[in-house]
Amino acid sequence: MTLGPHSFSGLKLIFNLQIWAFIGQVLDANCDCTEVCKNFSPMSNSKGSRYPQRLQHCLIMANFKTHLTCGVILGGGSALVASMELNLSYIQSFSVFTMGTIGGILPDIDSDSGKPLSLIFSTISILLPALLLEKLPTVGSFSPEFLVSYFVCSYFIINYLICGLVKKITVHRGIMHSLPFSLLAGEIGYLLFAASEETLAITVGGVVFAGCLVHLILDELHSFTFKYKFFPVLKKSFGTAIKFKSPSLLASAALYCLIIIVAIQISYG
Repeated sequence: MTLGPHSFSGLKLIFNLQIWAFIGQVLDANCDCTEVCKNFSPMSNSKGSRYPQRLQHCLIMANFKTHLTCGVILGGGSALVASMELNLSYIQSFSVFTMGTIGGILPDIDSDSGKPLSLIFSTISILLPALLLEKLPTVGSFSPEFLVSYFVCSYFIINYLICGLVKKITVHRGIMHSLPFSLLAGEIGYLLFAASEETLAITVGGVVFAGCLVHLILDELHSFTFKYKFFPVLKKSFGTAIKFKSPSLLASAALYCLIIIVAIQISYG
């Protein structure tokens, strides 16, 4: 049987689709932005483009492992310095390490799906109720049944209700990827540990802010490439991480209001 030119074109198309389907599986396994990536089709790449849009999108984003690794390094380094220079205890230093790691991935709370959102909210749903426990009016009279009810309800409220709300009202690389949000995160970190000694609270607030800032810097470092291995070329993602406001005026105003409110709480708390 003789194959015509149309047959060869069909076989080539099937082969290309199989290749990109395989690459898609790899991306799904390693990329933290699958909700965005799945909207890209191997047939949608523009003429002359070297990679389909789906692969291009993953190449310009600092991935989850990078952010997590840098958060761990920042948290570990800060904990070591705090232990040696500020005479923090091992437990306090571990708290610094934990909060620094969380800060390193916190801006990805707007990622809609994938590893960042799952890890962030799972962690918050455990840490936040524990940090707020002593602020409850029933302190000193915690029964086993109260603790079980408190932590289980807190877990489901934070991990499902609040997480679902965040998914609906945020967009990736929106206001969460900004310097004001990093400042707010640092303020909240300080406030959560204010009941402990002030040195620890300041250290935690600083390391959370630094973790968010490192995250934004990593995202911006992935927003340019080198043409001919020499000339830097900016990508469309440039400027979407380190910024002072989002395209939404309402979101920007709400964030700045929260910064002021938390700052007042810190000052008079």
